[in-house]
Amino acid sequence: MGPMADPDPAISAEHIAQLQSAARDALGAARGLLDAVERVLEDDERVASFVVGLTDVLRFASDTVAGVRSPGPGTGEADDPRDVQHIEVS
Repeated sequence: MGPMADPDPAISAEHIAQLQSAARDALGAARGLLDAVERVLEDDERVASFVVGLTDVLRFASDTVAGVRSPGPGTGEADDPRDVQHIEVS
């Protein structure tokens, strides 16, 4: 490998400052998220509600990936977008 040219110190310092600022923002956001999680974990009802909600989301995602959809209102049959009837209008 050949020698590398020294980067422009002004550009390099500016990029480093931007990176440091972004890292500080990310750390602040992470701390805020951890504080919120800690508050949720202290409350049994919130934990139970979270688990129920997460279970519902995961079940919906699983059903969607599997191509299964819940029955349409009052039809007793699954609503499948592949079962579209095309009607020509003249």
